[in-house]
Amino acid sequence: MPELPPIVTKAYDFTQWLLPRVQDFPRSSRFILGDRLKTYS
Repeated sequence: MPELPPIVTKAYDFTQWLLPRVQDFPRSSRFILGDRLKTYS
């Protein structure tokens, strides 16, 4: 199996780090964060 590009690995690692922290945010903040990510991507 070919090795993944470093950017994919780093994005995955960042997501694994970020998700547990976002779960501690208040619900309204999680909605705003998700909406901003959706808007700017």
